[in-house]
Amino acid sequence: MFKKKIALGLAMCMGLASVAGCSSSSGTETQAPAAQEETQAAQEGEEGGDAAQAADVSDRKVIRIAHANGTTWPGHVALEEMKEVLDSNPDCGVTIEILPNGVLGGENEVLQQVMLGTADGSLLTGMGFWQGIEERTAVDELPFFFQTKEEARNAYDGKFGDRLKEILDATGVKTINFWESGFRHFTNNIRPITVPEDMKGIKFRSYQGEYRMAMFDALGATAVPMALTEVFTALQQGTVDGQENPLAMIDANKFYEVQKYLSMSGHIYNTSTLIVNPTLWESLSAEDQQAFQEAAVVGSQECRRLMDEQEEEMLARFEEAGVEINEVDKDAFREALQPIYDKYIEACGDELIVLAQEYMEE
Repeated sequence: MFKKKIALGLAMCMGLASVAGCSSSSGTETQAPAAQEETQAAQEGEEGGDAAQAADVSDRKVIRIAHANGTTWPGHVALEEMKEVLDSNPDCGVTIEILPNGVLGGENEVLQQVMLGTADGSLLTGMGFWQGIEERTAVDELPFFFQTKEEARNAYDGKFGDRLKEILDATGVKTINFWESGFRHFTNNIRPITVPEDMKGIKFRSYQGEYRMAMFDALGATAVPMALTEVFTALQQGTVDGQENPLAMIDANKFYEVQKYLSMSGHIYNTSTLIVNPTLWESLSAEDQQAFQEAAVVGSQECRRLMDEQEEEMLARFEEAGVEINEVDKDAFREALQPIYDKYIEACGDELIVLAQEYMEE
């Protein structure tokens, strides 16, 4: 039915140099005066080069990238990798500073700040934050849209992602590229969730997005709008019974410490979207823009690699903490959530759905 494409990978190589000293079997060899002068000059040259390189990095334009998660989140670790790529490029005039843990506010707030230019940029966990501005971005919220990570990654790296960039950029941001949040799963303290009926009466934290709220309503659950930074305390105190997030965010925010059940629903795949303020972006030289985009590709690839690598480790950590993990009847959930598709197509058409289907398996 649908075709699958293979995502491109990007690898970078860096060279390392070292200085070796000379010694004889009876101890340190004494150098002739001329040789000593050459050695001293070489050392001074090296030290001067190192100092110059450090000065170059410190003199660069700093772009501050905010996100709402902890520092163990793969997106944060991948941003550190992106920074290393930028800083190791002697021809690059920009670097990044990473602001984790929601220090600039919730993700909705940070999106507004980037649009206004009061924040430089952000790695946002999905596109749902644009729903109130541009409803077509709710394609990122369609339940059981992508069946595998490979489908999703290929689509976001292909024509589907290119079209989304155009839509997002028209709202007042510069979209650099797409990383990954992953498939979302339900956790709660009431009961294991196997079929849609198990959702009834459970209070779930949700961000205040129209399509996410509609999903909970269709399943008979109660959605409680709340910023991500408030969720741990709300779960701990029983203000809400559960939440739904990708494994990496459940791990980075320690939600598994205050939840009894993890139901592997995989009901929504969310990308992560790297954006910057467009005026800031236009202030960069073409060379720095290219360097930034190339480093962002490395960051995206690293983020996805870490997601793959750490999945089994995270599940083991959750189980060790006492979380009970179960599978769900995905066919039953798909049927129950079909009205979400009808709502989206009626409001937005099927352009983005058709583009994404080019990357899906039959």
